[in-house]
Amino acid sequence: MSETAKDVDLMRPSLQEIFSGSLKNPHAGLLLQRGLKKYDAASEKPTKSDLIKKISAIQISTDEKNLYYKAYQRWQNITSDEQRFAVTAAKIVGRLYTGLSSAGALETGLTTHHTYGMLMLAGSSVKGAVASYAEKVGLPENVRQILFGDEDNAGAVVWHDAWWIPNDNKPFVGEIITTHHQDYYNGKQEHADEMENPIPNQQIACQGSFYFVVECDNTAWANFANQLLFEMLQNQGMGSKTASGYGYFTLDESEQNRFNAQREEQAKKRAEEETAALAAMPEHERLVAEWLETLDGKKYTASDTEGSKKYVAFKSALEKAHADFDLKQQKWIAEKLAFKSVLQAKQPKWFEGKREKEIKALLAKLRGEKNNS
Repeated sequence: MSETAKDVDLMRPSLQEIFSGSLKNPHAGLLLQRGLKKYDAASEKPTKSDLIKKISAIQISTDEKNLYYKAYQRWQNITSDEQRFAVTAAKIVGRLYTGLSSAGALETGLTTHHTYGMLMLAGSSVKGAVASYAEKVGLPENVRQILFGDEDNAGAVVWHDAWWIPNDNKPFVGEIITTHHQDYYNGKQEHADEMENPIPNQQIACQGSFYFVVECDNTAWANFANQLLFEMLQNQGMGSKTASGYGYFTLDESEQNRFNAQREEQAKKRAEEETAALAAMPEHERLVAEWLETLDGKKYTASDTEGSKKYVAFKSALEKAHADFDLKQQKWIAEKLAFKSVLQAKQPKWFEGKREKEIKALLAKLRGEKNNS
């Protein structure tokens, strides 16, 4: 250290007094970026050490009044539809560095949410880590293109930011990385001679669990992407210093079980609401809604047994509609179940051959056309 080096104040005295006291629900991201009161010329850097202790003392409660906890619960509710979202609760094994090179008062930083100041793993980082792992394990290029896209096309899967799971614990933790051969690494010495004094470097890392979310219109692809993500977290890790054991995850079973129970409860509630909504519909609208749900489900062929049973039921429903409903309602049903734009588009292999002619004839009758051929 140069003899002329001096401590330098980085914060106005009035703010220093505020930061010296006990902060209620502090914004950790702001502390990381602006919380250092002064630059310590001494190698021990007591001011930096105090800031790391202050940030590491932040505890996220599961009190409903806590802003981050409320935001996290809202995100969980948004992503509870298992037809679109696949989720994983993963716990850090040890410590994790994320956003180590980001600018901040501590020289090395962590990635935090801009609004809530809480730890997060950016969706772009999650996607990049999984893409790297997918290539490493030899996933075919066409599969990787669906998962991640390419220069010309977007992928089918959305990789969302991973949120830190609030559970009355402390997300931040102080770390010390000791450099033993500073002059060698800086190029001042040709060889590391074991004569240099080791230099402790105070840093901050994170601990705890994260809520990972992937989204896709196709449930099977969402689940496949989620499984690949978890394998990456276990075997490759995320963030910096994975070669030194940082950034590896395991399943957080208690949180995952809680997610699963919550999703089952919400799925049950949605099913009850949909049933109630169907029951409140006029009978001709309910007929269409129920068959559209069937058409959007499993893909049938003209030869499979289940598909044949469903076809007989569908044909009977159209015949009953012609007998039971007035002309206006019949025309409405025929429009909503148009052969080419709806039936064939949703189930291309179900209405082939003789079936095509039969269904077209029934739809023509519903439209009131005299020539049903």
